[in-house]
Amino acid sequence: MVALLACNAFAGFQPPPLLPEPHKGGVVFSPDGKASLTINEGIHILKLSGTHYEMGFNHGYLLAPEIINVFTHFGFWIAAETKQDYGKLIRRQELFDWGEYEEELKGMLDGLRAALPKEKLIVSPPGQTARPIELADLKIGNSMGDLMIDIISCSSFSIWGAGRKDGSALLARNFDWLTDPQNTIMNHQAIISYDPADGARWVNVTFAGDIGCISGMNEYGISAVIHVILNGYKTSDKSGFVPGTIALRKVIESLNASGSPADADKILDKLPMLGDYAYHIVFPSSGRTDDQVAGIFEYDGKADHPDGRDTYRKPSDNSRLPKNAVLNQRLDFNYAMINVNHYLMRKHGIPFAESPYRYASIKRKLKAAKKDGNVDVEEARKIMASVGFKPSVLMGRWISLHTTIFEPDTRMLHLYFSKNGRPGYENPRMDFAFTDLF
Repeated sequence: MVALLACNAFAGFQPPPLLPEPHKGGVVFSPDGKASLTINEGIHILKLSGTHYEMGFNHGYLLAPEIINVFTHFGFWIAAETKQDYGKLIRRQELFDWGEYEEELKGMLDGLRAALPKEKLIVSPPGQTARPIELADLKIGNSMGDLMIDIISCSSFSIWGAGRKDGSALLARNFDWLTDPQNTIMNHQAIISYDPADGARWVNVTFAGDIGCISGMNEYGISAVIHVILNGYKTSDKSGFVPGTIALRKVIESLNASGSPADADKILDKLPMLGDYAYHIVFPSSGRTDDQVAGIFEYDGKADHPDGRDTYRKPSDNSRLPKNAVLNQRLDFNYAMINVNHYLMRKHGIPFAESPYRYASIKRKLKAAKKDGNVDVEEARKIMASVGFKPSVLMGRWISLHTTIFEPDTRMLHLYFSKNGRPGYENPRMDFAFTDLF
């Protein structure tokens, strides 16, 4: 099982003391006035605007202690836990092309340097001597899913039309990941809004220091989440890779009200990526046919595949998904989609893993919830809870870091964050209108 892939940390890995967070409440503004930070029930709400460099600088400046804590306690712990050669991770950064987002990470590094004294910028990656934090460290933190792809396990579903009282769309997901022994990643989660100079405004549900899209919605209501796939093929590309979360950010910043799943497919098919992914993207349902509301994009980067680098799974494909004597993954309706951590079309089969059983559980509970013609937010949360992760002897330190339920038509975000060792779906709901976050 994927939860058992990481279990024993390198002996002797000792993170430094956590840096104290200077802001406990209220609103703090960046020196240039283009960004603000609010702490709401322990969740960091960071509002950014401007160029990539300006957004990166203010991200680093306003969340400096949190970013250092995430890297020194969570990022380095992950590297040790999965027995990664940190020097090799740095060298592998030569494979990536960060494009305009490199300026954002450079800005973040400068923001950290402006906010903290030199002695608080010293880091000790596993197997390396203590040194000042570098750009490469920020890049590794933003490409974990590409370099260490056995550490993510997520579930999602979308429904609209006959499955909802008003026909509007809903996208629910669990972001399942490891949490470090001090729950640093859990305590440094963030809602980050972007008002970029060169793209659509959008909101990301993530953690301090992350600039890619994990669970996002843009100003047109288009909502997207990333899954890592564990049974794919190998990419045919050799270099110039775009990190998986950055690729999704490119999509969400590019799509507008006239966009479609087919447009997302065109963007993803052009991007070389190192990992195997499935992107679940949902549009407002109003004025759209079922096949125009949602798509799942199963990516492995194998460009000589008949579909190109990714396979675009449509709602109309539901009736021909894989089944065998034990599991039937087909749906007899075209106004919903389910996604977990294995391919259903790119690689047509049912792998021997726990992922298909999560799929089957969502399918069963979704069919029951939609019998009254309305899968509401609370029912969506319960479905996510049924397949969520929480730390245990069997599951190790896996947890649903956040559960998100997006309503694209009304541009509402319903968010559940893990706290005190409890997974996201077990904690109180936080509701935001998209415009509240700008």
